[in-house]
Amino acid sequence: MKKYCLLGVVLTLIACQTTSYTFNGVSYSTPAAAIAASDSFNDQIVAAMTESKTPLSSSLKVVLPSPSLTKAKGFITSGPTPGETQLSYLEQIVYSGQHVVVEALRKHNLFKSVNEARSDTPHLSSTDNEDYLLWFQYNETDSAAGWYLKSAKTGNSVPVLFDNMDGGTDAMKSLIEGIEIAVKKLN
Repeated sequence: MKKYCLLGVVLTLIACQTTSYTFNGVSYSTPAAAIAASDSFNDQIVAAMTESKTPLSSSLKVVLPSPSLTKAKGFITSGPTPGETQLSYLEQIVYSGQHVVVEALRKHNLFKSVNEARSDTPHLSSTDNEDYLLWFQYNETDSAAGWYLKSAKTGNSVPVLFDNMDGGTDAMKSLIEGIEIAVKKLN
């Protein structure tokens, strides 16, 4: 009988469990609170960026995945299918993590201009009037996803290699260094 009572308590607790939203290992009771934590984290990353000592006289267009593409391929979930609130939260967190790259590049001032767009097919985007196209590519596996840089002049593209380390300031500095190296490879 004790086993059935314990099982009943466990099942009741599982059924009554409320949804929480996690960012950087901390749980929040609302999506807004978790997104605010994400924004604060990203603000710290951008604040830590310094201006480039060797700015380029070229421009950059950054194309991030659209909300629908992010919801389709931007994250892997386990367990029950997330509801629209959870999917929207995940999409916002993923976008925030990608958009901070745009803000960090603007502050770093490596390029004379940095413009942002979103697309269902970032890799097929045109550079418009920019000299380079940087995009985030989702693939079928997390390990294959990443940033890519394309030269408008040559049409060639290369993956941007960087060390994600802590996912914070050091990772952003490494990503920007990776972009600088990719520019040199394309020239």
